[in-house]
Amino acid sequence: MDADVQANPLIANGQITYSNGTSAPFGLADGKLSVMQGSEWTEVGSTSAFLPPSVIDPSQGLPLILDSIVGLQMQGTDTVDGIPTQKVSGTVPADRLKKYFPEATGAADFTAWIQDSANPVLVRTAGTLSAQQGLTVTLSKWNVPVSVTAPPSS
Repeated sequence: MDADVQANPLIANGQITYSNGTSAPFGLADGKLSVMQGSEWTEVGSTSAFLPPSVIDPSQGLPLILDSIVGLQMQGTDTVDGIPTQKVSGTVPADRLKKYFPEATGAADFTAWIQDSANPVLVRTAGTLSAQQGLTVTLSKWNVPVSVTAPPSS
């Protein structure tokens, strides 16, 4: 996924790349995820199933994620897009995961890369929600103004 995101209200647009390598434009607005299929926008689900608003909220996201991980383990240092990070991983139990991803049916393995600085921010998250569904989100250019346009209503 490569997107411009506005946190409040949550809207986003960008490109999503599927596991088969194809990609398509997508948009998040009004609690709905829409994807361009051919020349038409198609609503494919709720925003919360794709990117829960609380996860990207600057004041809540990182603490919420870290508080939800059971068996949190430091995995060392890593560099993500040129940003030095601390890598942590663990499991998010199903009951906690459902708070952010209501469609979740079980626990998820989860990894977070956190900027290694005096002001830590989430740089990347990766989770395996099921054998068929994984999600990796990389965040950058914090506080840089973006232009986001919601997709047309279906």
